[in-house]
Amino acid sequence: MSISTILIAILVLAVLIFIHELGHFMGARWAGVRVNQFSIGFPPFVFKKTVGETEYAIGAIPLGGFVRLEGENPEDENANDPANYASKGAWKKFVILVAGPLMNLILAMAVIPFVFMMAGERPAFLSQPAQILRVEPGSLAEQAQLRAGDIIVKVENVETPTWSDVLTQMTPRTVSQERTTLIVQRNQMGVPITIPPTGMKIKDFGWVQWEEPVVGTVLSGSAAQKAGLKPGDRVVSINGKDVNNWEDVVTQVRVNQGNTMAFTLLRGGSQLTIPVNPAQDRDGKFRVGISSIITESYGFGEAVVRGESLLLDISAQMFEFLGRLFTGGASLGEVVGPVGIFQAIGSTAERGFAPLIMLVALISLNLGLLNLLPFPPLDGGRILIVAVEKIRGAALPIDFKLRMQIGGFLLLMLLMVLVTIRELTH
Repeated sequence: MSISTILIAILVLAVLIFIHELGHFMGARWAGVRVNQFSIGFPPFVFKKTVGETEYAIGAIPLGGFVRLEGENPEDENANDPANYASKGAWKKFVILVAGPLMNLILAMAVIPFVFMMAGERPAFLSQPAQILRVEPGSLAEQAQLRAGDIIVKVENVETPTWSDVLTQMTPRTVSQERTTLIVQRNQMGVPITIPPTGMKIKDFGWVQWEEPVVGTVLSGSAAQKAGLKPGDRVVSINGKDVNNWEDVVTQVRVNQGNTMAFTLLRGGSQLTIPVNPAQDRDGKFRVGISSIITESYGFGEAVVRGESLLLDISAQMFEFLGRLFTGGASLGEVVGPVGIFQAIGSTAERGFAPLIMLVALISLNLGLLNLLPFPPLDGGRILIVAVEKIRGAALPIDFKLRMQIGGFLLLMLLMVLVTIRELTH
């Protein structure tokens, strides 16, 4: 990882932390609570400046941040001080606490549409029916009794009209090594298929996706471009041999050995035949210069719909994972800690701006949702205390709240240490 990507990772974390703490800061100012300190990063501090009643600071450890409110700690509570957190009603306390996670959720919702508005490349098969072209001998797919021609229509009783839906549903289950039940359409019948918990990546299952023989990309300066092929052309045949899927196209180009190829295409409802002379690359291989990879972008309206739909799907998967984590169905080995997040940001930054923005949205979403969990010292745990105090009509004992916060903090730190040790050792 280069220095520039490390700096980008630090900047991204700083922005996410700043947005979260800014929410608490704005909530506190709205509620009339004095903000004693606003820090991005943990001590030791490399920068401090006091403006008005608030000290603004930057810590040397970019793994978090905090807003220190007057009376926020139980031992500093003073209900007679109008600028003290303890003097505020349940509603204002709730606004202060929920504002941080809410800002993270708003950030995720605000940036995710721009990912879909940017032109990006993706395999065309992801938006096509999840039909299996062939099954490799001896593979996991063969052992599970999948067959060529099967169409995966459900994963764990969730409908999967495309390969993208299949991968979305299967990926978390394969990562956590869970048994997965598929329903495949075979000879107009629904057949149940069980994929055992192996921990194997989906790409290694041994099935090959069926893909329509439609040109997605025509490389600039390639033989295909010179001959007049265009994205969207459907390949009907090559040299008189029928083409039924994209693999047939690849096979015909490979066995042709550089001879002129007659591409019969379907374009705009009309059929035409175009001769293509494959060009030899630096490795001595003959290439036409087409692929099934498509480049697409969406208008603002559709980008918003797709983006928010993706966030909802990921949120559901996250809560499903947390449920399995607390019931023993998942392990801490699947939890990503500070080191993993840092590495993910750095490696994603090297792939381009759009993937980085996508990751920023996902991390911000996770920060927002996780901080709402009813576990001290997370914001959700403190919201729970406010709710309990409102219901009982009196504040909880200070000693009890201190023990809850200290105990929760120690457990959270222990979890972070365990996850970080696992990440460093692996």
